[in-house]
Amino acid sequence: MKMPGRRSLLATLTVCLLLVAGVAALAQSVSLSGTLYQYRPDRNQPTPVSGYRVFVREPSTGKWIGPVPTDAYGRFAFYDLKNGLYLLNIYRSTDTRTLVWQQEVAVPSQLQPIVLR
Repeated sequence: MKMPGRRSLLATLTVCLLLVAGVAALAQSVSLSGTLYQYRPDRNQPTPVSGYRVFVREPSTGKWIGPVPTDAYGRFAFYDLKNGLYLLNIYRSTDTRTLVWQQEVAVPSQLQPIVLR
């Protein structure tokens, strides 16, 4: 019987690692997600905003969760939140004094795109 080659073992190990990573990613479920845009009159269209900080607060406990930064495409996501109503706050970069958006959100949900004027 021929023994598997080094490449075959490496390919099998790679597939196993990808499967384990996929299962781990599924273990965390997205509870709340959205996308942040800035309206640009010069381009006559919204463009994604990255680096803004997003927080949520559960009204029953008053505990703030975050920050979750927006990525290069303006996306943000919170994982494994309890179902219910939350207060969503979005701040400009690292300055938590500059509140740019606030709204009450129901979890779980995927929010409509948020466009800042």
